[in-house]
Amino acid sequence: MEVRKLQLTGGSSIAITLPKRWVEGSGLKAGDAVGCVVRQDGSLLVTPRPNRKRSPQSLDLELGKESSEHLFRRLVGAYLNGYDIIQVRAKASLTPEQRSTARKAVKRAIGLEVVDEGPHSVTIQDFLDPTEFPLEKGLRRMAALAQAMHTDALVMLQEPARADPAGLEERDSEVDRLHWLINKQYHSLLRDARLAERLGMTPSQALNFLLAARQVERVADHAKRIGDNAAELKGVRLDRPSRGRSTPWASRAWPCSATPWPRSSRRTRRRRTTPSTGPMPCTRRSAPSCTRSWT
Repeated sequence: MEVRKLQLTGGSSIAITLPKRWVEGSGLKAGDAVGCVVRQDGSLLVTPRPNRKRSPQSLDLELGKESSEHLFRRLVGAYLNGYDIIQVRAKASLTPEQRSTARKAVKRAIGLEVVDEGPHSVTIQDFLDPTEFPLEKGLRRMAALAQAMHTDALVMLQEPARADPAGLEERDSEVDRLHWLINKQYHSLLRDARLAERLGMTPSQALNFLLAARQVERVADHAKRIGDNAAELKGVRLDRPSRGRSTPWASRAWPCSATPWPRSSRRTRRRRTTPSTGPMPCTRRSAPSCTRSWT
């Protein structure tokens, strides 16, 4: 850290000199304007050329012999890092799988669109303005979706016949998209102090939103898992066992003729069957009049 002393100039103004290395590296000269941002912790942030528009950041992805999953993760990583233009290139022609993966990433991320496509490249651009979608708005939307997913998942678990895993899958994808957007907004806010000023949010506040969004995304994943398990129970009758009995045949809702023998009963059957006595009658307590015999 370089320490500078405040200097009194003109009798009432206080001035401070800037490091020469920073001035030359920023391309500034005498007479240029700089921006000053007072942060919440009391520090002062000096930015060069405050009125200059931010130039779009681009990234070139050279593809080799990589899997579709790896390509998808690279595209999502570039989106989260805040790149405005992503160019996917290949020395040979792009394969149909690679093109399909690029379109899949565009559909899964908010604001991305394919602007150019050729035999050897695909250009993806982000058109979303960060100020149009604040972090609080995205988190509230995620919480509403996750709560609705859990409500529907519990209904599906109680009534498997009403299971609709496709609906949960669609809303889970929407929660993931919002989580990625909040993650991207957080990293953009860290890089650009002017964006933080326009959003009226400090980096520590943005971090809290990101951590909360991560937990809400996990809640949505658990709701989807409950729905998937409920879908597998379609056609399976769930009866509560009688109080004080833990055996599978304790419930009278299970008739003897429709219930397969439990594993313990099969072992008992083998022990009790002898060539001398032959088959023995069924001794189930839930069906005393059952005439099924041990074979």
